[in-house]
Amino acid sequence: MSGKTEKEVVSDFSSIIRDHKDRISSCYVDNSNFGDTSKFVKMVLLDAVFIIEFVLRGLDSEYKNDFIIGQPTLRKVVVLDLLLLENQLPYFILNVLYAELKVKAKFSGLVCECFTIYNQNEVYKSLKDDDILHFVGLMRYFLCGASRASQTWSPDHTKLKYSASKLHQAGVVFKVAEGSKSLLDIEFDVKSGVLKMPVLEINENFEIVFRNVMALEQCQYQYESYICNYIFLMDHLINTAEDVDLLTDAGIIIHWLGSNKMMANLINNLCQGMDVYGSCYTAICQKLNKYYKSSWNRRKATLKLVYFSNLWRGTATIAAALLLIMTLAQTISSIKSLF
Repeated sequence: MSGKTEKEVVSDFSSIIRDHKDRISSCYVDNSNFGDTSKFVKMVLLDAVFIIEFVLRGLDSEYKNDFIIGQPTLRKVVVLDLLLLENQLPYFILNVLYAELKVKAKFSGLVCECFTIYNQNEVYKSLKDDDILHFVGLMRYFLCGASRASQTWSPDHTKLKYSASKLHQAGVVFKVAEGSKSLLDIEFDVKSGVLKMPVLEINENFEIVFRNVMALEQCQYQYESYICNYIFLMDHLINTAEDVDLLTDAGIIIHWLGSNKMMANLINNLCQGMDVYGSCYTAICQKLNKYYKSSWNRRKATLKLVYFSNLWRGTATIAAALLLIMTLAQTISSIKSLF
């Protein structure tokens, strides 16, 4: 730590916030209430100190009996509260204040550890301070990962016309995209009919996190709304519990919501009132729509699903076909013997 007294730290923090007031204010659309400098400094100071203290204590075993840190339920409530879009504090000011404490650990690393439950792929290893606007922006970074740079954005928002069960009936095979580090890693191979998708884990906090990330994209990333695009695609894939069941069996969806119907309703409700101005999945949707329209693909899929869905049914189908051929051959032979 810096070795300064508590009063000295508060005084230094206040001065830093005062010096950065204009930059902090510019981060908010409505900054009309920030005129009173003393109130502004106090507001930012209280929030910033709480956040920095929360992050530091969360990784220190000394505070395992802390009123908040020591209680998993309260700790989770605080983390979720920090992920509400309306509660965001610019990351840069937190980083500047933290630097004054002279702590060896990098602040971005501590923050990523604080939100580790949402950082399954360790994308923070390539994270730079300039990449973080605030904590909701950090969540978006976790979800998108480095795949944003490889996505082809199209102003043409072609919608997927068919649900997962419909596509399955046309021969589309759903598989997990192994090694995926982003929700954006979705690929469709027309030749094999395989649609590879990353694993989506859904718990009771899913809706809060995704709604806030989607709200951020609606406000600030209208032409790079990758997470909105992803949810929009999932909304078209999932219409019923049967669709969820199909994706769950494929390992693409893992959820703890009680029923597949609840899962379907959650995804469908997320898209209400959402505007999109393009998509990074236009090409994939076009391929899937075309694949489904092919009567040949549907006939092949029907043959496989009805007559070769498993080993026993396939064996029975082949046996029946052989029996039919043998019977036909015997009939022809009998007819020939009459002449």
